[in-house]
Amino acid sequence: MQEKTECLRRDISVEQSLVDRFEFIDQQCQDAFDEYYGDETKLVEEIQKLHLITRRTQLQQRKEMNI
Repeated sequence: MQEKTECLRRDISVEQSLVDRFEFIDQQCQDAFDEYYGDETKLVEEIQKLHLITRRTQLQQRKEMNI
């Protein structure tokens, strides 16, 4: 019984260690994202640029198909 308890404690310890590590990595990713984009306006601008690029590409492909 004591052996099983020790194994469970070790498993819980390892699991908690993994959870802590993943939370740390997640926080670093969030911090890097926030640092890069700062406020939401830069993010919105980037999304709008991507949308415009996609839109232009689609229009250009349609023109080429019509020619």
